[in-house]
Amino acid sequence: MLHRDPEHLAEHLPTLRLMLRPMDTLEALAASLVPALSRALPDGISVSVEPAQAQPGSGSLPGQAIPSLALTLATTPPRDGVARDLEELFRALSTPVIGRIRDSAFHLDLRNLETAEPLLALVDELAERAAGAFA
Repeated sequence: MLHRDPEHLAEHLPTLRLMLRPMDTLEALAASLVPALSRALPDGISVSVEPAQAQPGSGSLPGQAIPSLALTLATTPPRDGVARDLEELFRALSTPVIGRIRDSAFHLDLRNLETAEPLLALVDELAERAAGAFA
């Protein structure tokens, strides 16, 4: 029945809702996450916001991309080993967080995160694990 009400599809389909979010919503999401993640990670690892391209459909829409934003966690200068360590650290959280490594940095695409709360709920655990991993 959703096809009969296309104006309200995004209300009923979470994936479509996330794909259609405006960039200013992602910017606000990023702004709410950067300070908390920066505090949770050790000195020497910076958290910044960079333009990104989300790829919808797990390959069902090859060549298609949706403008997005990513939180980028990196050292200066970037080091591959640290990016891999960050990837492992985030995957090992009680709720695994999946990102990708590109240009020797760990990237978390914000297009698929509806609110900041799920990631903010992991900040204390992240800080504890990061202190042990990067000691």
